Amino acid sequence: MFTIYARQSLKVAPSLSASLLGLLFVLGAFGLGGCGDDDPTSPEPTVNTGFTNGYEFVNWSSTGIEDGTTSMGVEPGTQDEEAHFSYNVNLGNPGGGVSWRTATFTVPAPKSGTVIVEWTYTGYHAFFQAYAGLTFFANQGDGVDPVTDIAVDHAAIGGGSFTRTGTDTLTVVAGEDFGITIGGGNFDSDSQIVGNLHVTQFVSPL
Repeated sequence: MFTIYARQSLKVAPSLSASLLGLLFVLGAFGLGGCGDDDPTSPEPTVNTGFTNGYEFVNWSSTGIEDGTTSMGVEPGTQDEEAHFSYNVNLGNPGGGVSWRTATFTVPAPKSGTVIVEWTYTGYHAFFQAYAGLTFFANQGDGVDPVTDIAVDHAAIGGGSFTRTGTDTLTVVAGEDFGITIGGGNFDSDSQIVGNLHVTQFVSPL
């Protein structure tokens, strides 16, 4: 047995119709605003991760290293872009050792603020009296020595391959150089030094 329901039309007075439509319009506007993706209360990002926004490798330069070669490159990483800064000096075996020498990689800071570098430094500087150095620096535009954060300072690294890791933070000034100085030496007959700074995360002002 089926039950039939009568459908009735709702009649609204003209003056009430205008008021009702206005109310529905206001409620609709609030509803649409709540569903939007742009939340004016959301904080704007203040930092950039990876080698972008002025830190692209086309903007970097290298001094090279005495009697050797340097290279730098960027690649996808587990967090963001990762980078390699490498040097290679080979004066022969047997040889008289490698006197202290370094390579410097620099880029003008696009904006003032804080730069954070998470890094792994690996290399081989032979065995006898092997040393390595790694310094991050930031020119401040005041004509004095740059602010430096010395990660590995002329450190004796022992024999064979080595690995050092760390995180360094510096304040950069827009238009002034931020950079890395890296290298080393030895007194080994195996007269070579090979090193690679692998930057696993790079954070800069946006």
